[in-house]
Amino acid sequence: MSTTSIPPPVQVEIKIPASDKHPYVKADFFQVANVGTDYAISCFQLDYQALALAQEERKSRPDDQRMLTVEAVGVARLVLDVEAFKRLRDELNGIYDKVTPK
Repeated sequence: MSTTSIPPPVQVEIKIPASDKHPYVKADFFQVANVGTDYAISCFQLDYQALALAQEERKSRPDDQRMLTVEAVGVARLVLDVEAFKRLRDELNGIYDKVTPK
């Protein structure tokens, strides 16, 4: 008869540096999509320079009633598994609870 021993669980400590080397980028819009069993979060920033140019151009044509169209610029994309997505949700809910008047 053979016996199989199961190794004890290993604890892992993950340290997140206080200051990382990645620059902060402001995002104006977010898009969340379900991709199979994962979640993709895309972050976009409005192209303010293009918006300003489009508004200046509009001033020269006051009768033009067409909608201004300005493309947003993709600045980040995260793909999270279900457990990471739930942790992100819990973190965001905690922040939301702190800034929302009761």
